[in-house]
Amino acid sequence: MPSLSYRFSAYCTIAALGTAVAVYALQEARKANKITGRKSGGGRLPAPRRHAAVIRLRIGKYQQYRELHDNVWEAVLERMYKSNIRNFSIYYHEEYSTLYQSFEWIGHWTFYERYLRFPTPKEEQELFASDMKAISDDPVTREWWKECEPCQVPFSQWTSSTSPSEGGNGNWWAPLECVAFCGHWPTRYSEEKRDPDFACLDGKWESIHE
Repeated sequence: MPSLSYRFSAYCTIAALGTAVAVYALQEARKANKITGRKSGGGRLPAPRRHAAVIRLRIGKYQQYRELHDNVWEAVLERMYKSNIRNFSIYYHEEYSTLYQSFEWIGHWTFYERYLRFPTPKEEQELFASDMKAISDDPVTREWWKECEPCQVPFSQWTSSTSPSEGGNGNWWAPLECVAFCGHWPTRYSEEKRDPDFACLDGKWESIHE
C-alpha cells in the first residue's frame, strides 16, 4: 500500500493538473469570446461609446497647436489606449476658430473579455469614470495639457479658477450631444497609434518617426 506521503504527493499533483486545465479552459473561453466583430452568444454586439466635445482655439495659435499634435508624446497616446479610448480625432473650424474632438470608448468590451459578460449600466459608468480619472491623474498627460492649454479658450461651462493641468475640475472641453448616427459602427481597431495616411503639418510622417 502506498505511503501517506506518496498519496499526498499524488493528490497534490492531480489537483495542480486540475487547476492548470481549468485555467487553460478559462483562457480559451476568453479567446473565444474576445470581441472580434461577431455576435456573442447570439446577441447584439454593443457599439463603442461615442463622445465629442468642443473648445475655442485661441486666435494666432493654429500653427502652434498643429505642431503640438503632429508630435503628440507617445506616453500620452499610450495612456489613452490603456483607458480604452480609440479613434480619437480633433477637427478645426477656421471661421469660428473652434476645435471639435471625438473619440470612441470600449471599456465595456474589455470588461467582457475579462468577465465573459457585459457590464451593467452602473458598472459601465464607473468604468468610464475610472478610465478618465486615470488619464487626468497621469503626470505626463498633465504636462501635455500644460502645453496645449495656452492655445485653448473654454466655453462658459468651465467655471474652475485653475486649468486642468493644475488640478481644475470640470469639462475643459464642452461636451456635445450626439443627435444622429448612421450605424455600421466599428467592431475592431488597428493596433497602430497613428494613421499612416494622415498628413501632418509638414505633409510627411517620416520626420516624426525618424
